[in-house]
Amino acid sequence: MSKLSIATIVLVAAASANAQYLDGVTTVATRTITVAPTESVIGVTVNPPAQRTFDEVIVKVKEIGLGIEHLAQVSSTAGISYGVPGVPDVPARTTYTFSLPVPLAQTAATLQKVTTFAAANAGYTAQGLVTSVRATTTAAQDAHRTAFAELYREAKARAEEIARQAGLSPGKVLSVTDSFQTAAFSVYNSFQFPITVAVRIAID
Repeated sequence: MSKLSIATIVLVAAASANAQYLDGVTTVATRTITVAPTESVIGVTVNPPAQRTFDEVIVKVKEIGLGIEHLAQVSSTAGISYGVPGVPDVPARTTYTFSLPVPLAQTAATLQKVTTFAAANAGYTAQGLVTSVRATTTAAQDAHRTAFAELYREAKARAEEIARQAGLSPGKVLSVTDSFQTAAFSVYNSFQFPITVAVRIAID
């Protein structure tokens, strides 16, 4: 469950010799949105057979769902020739490293694709590993929209209540501001995003 706190600020607009006049009441509602992870990032390393060109490899890994947009690094290791009878030479090796985001529910199937790819293509080796899980920006924005509507209603109702308790008539909404931190921090495999909504109403 998210925690909600409401801080209230009464703004004094002007003062006379005999009294102070309020031109508005502002309330601030704060909540921490908790969003479950929605996708995983899979790191995939592929070692093609010798003499395969870059373009050939990029075309081939489409079988896994990889494209050049997922390519993170290409590294090469020179071959070693020992020149000793009975000691095999170490061939040159090129490693392609990819980073592939997939929906969380497709993680296992994607890892299986990597295993199947290596088994079905002679000379290729491939390994897949989940490097992280995260909440997508879309999921965070959806949660933000829901929380914003709730916090707006609570802050507005609280401001109107304060005005009535002070013997004043609450008027129209003068301003609404919100602060939403898109950078999440992980807590027990979920992600949390703080949001603050401030609502200012007029005093009639």
